[in-house]
Amino acid sequence: MGPEACRLGRVVRVRADIPLSDAEARTRALPAGVGRLVISRRSQAVSKRDVLSVFARMLNLWKSQEESVYAVPVNLFLSRTRVREMVVRLGLSEVRVGPDTAFECTTQALVVETLAALDCEETALFWATSDLVARAVLEAVGTDDGPAPSHNAPFLRASTGREAFAFYAPTHVSLELLAPEGLLITRCLPVVLEQLRGTVGQDTQ
Repeated sequence: MGPEACRLGRVVRVRADIPLSDAEARTRALPAGVGRLVISRRSQAVSKRDVLSVFARMLNLWKSQEESVYAVPVNLFLSRTRVREMVVRLGLSEVRVGPDTAFECTTQALVVETLAALDCEETALFWATSDLVARAVLEAVGTDDGPAPSHNAPFLRASTGREAFAFYAPTHVSLELLAPEGLLITRCLPVVLEQLRGTVGQDTQ
């Protein structure tokens, strides 16, 4: 295990709800069979940058080699000028559909920089093999006409052909992964447990 894996347990806490309770799923207008994996900052003593590095690592490990991470700011507070400056500075590729923009993050480091630079209420993240696929996701989100008790609902209902969405909340410094419970059990949770085992192994040496 590398140093990032070894310090995972010292940086974040992990909680899994598989599946979500029926009551919460109904309250948030989420599809049936969705589970949740929440990774959050362990304490205020941990730097936000260290936590973002863990989030980026997890997002990178959960995706396939053919996919990139796409970040969609929700309720963005930055001006268009500031957004343009960020895009140029980080060398980001953009996919725009109506009012929504997805920023392609092709590397783990770029995920960290993008999440740190976006000033917004929440950032939705998903994986796609191309801008064309990312555009289809944004189009589905934009045409969603179901109840919207949360920012998550339109993304989850638009997940036809998509396996999961993650949501980064900067206020709480947390990453919530919402996905079909089978995917969480077979792919996502094992990755997190492997990283945590690396932490335990390092601590006992």
